[in-house]
Amino acid sequence: TRNRILTAAEFVWAEDTYLRSLRTLVEHVKQPIESSNTLPAAKMTLVFSNVEALLSLQSTFCTEIKDRVLGWRTGGKEDTIADVIMQLVRTSTNNHIQKAHKFIFLYFH
Repeated sequence: TRNRILTAAEFVWAEDTYLRSLRTLVEHVKQPIESSNTLPAAKMTLVFSNVEALLSLQSTFCTEIKDRVLGWRTGGKEDTIADVIMQLVRTSTNNHIQKAHKFIFLYFH
């Protein structure tokens, strides 16, 4: 339906905007600070601990969502995005748990 496509298009746009923001953060903030050695490595880890993982995850997520929504227009078999979102939740939950353990270890040891 038309409303479903418009809603999905807005969702894709919002996720793509977030992806561009993460890329900007990495390319224009993290990398320059990293290459100038402005912050010690421990502080870099504390401030930017998972931004690269988020960027990778978000990039994959955006690609999968765009492919799925484009498939709706071309008669693709899958007509929902819920499974793509649930895969993101599962993946990000595992990543966050691993990052939290690493952060706690670095911070308290």
